[in-house]
Amino acid sequence: MTYFIYADDTLFLNTVINYFLLLAALLLTRLSFRRIRVLLSAFLSSLYSLFALLPAYAPLYILPLRFAFAFLFVFLATGFHKRTIRAGVLFILLSLLFGGIVSALTLLSHSSSFLTLSHGVYLPATLRTAAVISALLYYVILRFFRLLLPPTEAAIRQITLQNGSSEFPLSLLVDTGSQLYDPIRNNPIPVVEKASLRGYFSESEYQILISHSPVEALALLSQSSHRFSLLPITTASGSMLLLTFRSYLKQGKNPRFSPSTIALSEGTISPGEGIDGVIGL
Repeated sequence: MTYFIYADDTLFLNTVINYFLLLAALLLTRLSFRRIRVLLSAFLSSLYSLFALLPAYAPLYILPLRFAFAFLFVFLATGFHKRTIRAGVLFILLSLLFGGIVSALTLLSHSSSFLTLSHGVYLPATLRTAAVISALLYYVILRFFRLLLPPTEAAIRQITLQNGSSEFPLSLLVDTGSQLYDPIRNNPIPVVEKASLRGYFSESEYQILISHSPVEALALLSQSSHRFSLLPITTASGSMLLLTFRSYLKQGKNPRFSPSTIALSEGTISPGEGIDGVIGL
């Protein structure tokens, strides 16, 4: 029997599957990431998987190299962190689990008309099949797997700011829709209420922050050691400017502080007591 493999359908389906498997691994290990990098990494991993269908390049798809490239694609998606290796292992395990489920369903149904796993490459019967698989993966992985996260850890993130020899702890609500990222370090930028930072700044600086617009405050605080600047953002209600400052930040129990950008909100954003602001994934 002759099978026709369409490269565009196959590449699309494998990109979607790898994207959601990567996303699940990063969410479960609570690593920061940007979705465009995850998508690019998923696309490159799908290109690599096509080597399995080309006999001349089959040696590049042996098992040790596949595991090594799995870690490489996780690194490309999120950068190097302490939990990157853990995310790589989880990505491999999720890939094996999903592949096993597909193989089992194919054997039980005695049919490959829906989806076939061949040499580690998912082959769709039609582009419509690829779209259905994409929708199912979105629901199962992004909805179901994220339920496995402890609610308090998934919803609240503890950070600490360093101001000279003093440390200033904050509790931030995790906002999955936040797109504020440091373009250099690829870390999410926290947005903190000004009232929560009253003890962090001097009283004169604090009074300027709460009584002036971001542009006015920037001019008045141009000589401050906190290195204030303006950050343009777009929200559902329109464009606006947020005042930001530079600080040293650490998250959770991580003992190391790293340079970070902190944004100041122009209104109340906390949903309740004990919450000082929001931060992206």
